[in-house]
Amino acid sequence: MLTDDEITAAAEAHVRTWYGDDWKPGASVLLSDPDGVFFRCQHQNGVGYTGMPTPFFIFRDTGCVLNLGHVPELTQAEIEALEKNPATFQALDDPSHPDHAATMAPYIQRAIAQGPAPLFKWHS
Repeated sequence: MLTDDEITAAAEAHVRTWYGDDWKPGASVLLSDPDGVFFRCQHQNGVGYTGMPTPFFIFRDTGCVLNLGHVPELTQAEIEALEKNPATFQALDDPSHPDHAATMAPYIQRAIAQGPAPLFKWHS
């Protein structure tokens, strides 16, 4: 089982290896099911968050890194519901929002369930 510090180090190494020194792990969301941490990437100059490089998830039990592509992928019904509830959309879109983690969790879990096989392990 990886500690939070080991997961953070793995995230930093993953971003540096795949995307270079201009990027760093940005906003993160802790999940308990599955147990691990979801990360978005942030440009070193602080210019917001982006879907490129892709968000990724690190599994606490194995250290495997799973690139998730663009998260969340919303259904049409979810988009329509968000259009009716701007506060929920803000929580989903803004990593600094206090409800961001809780709002993102179901979308991250769905992306993990649909995602490709883990790319590699940082820690055995």
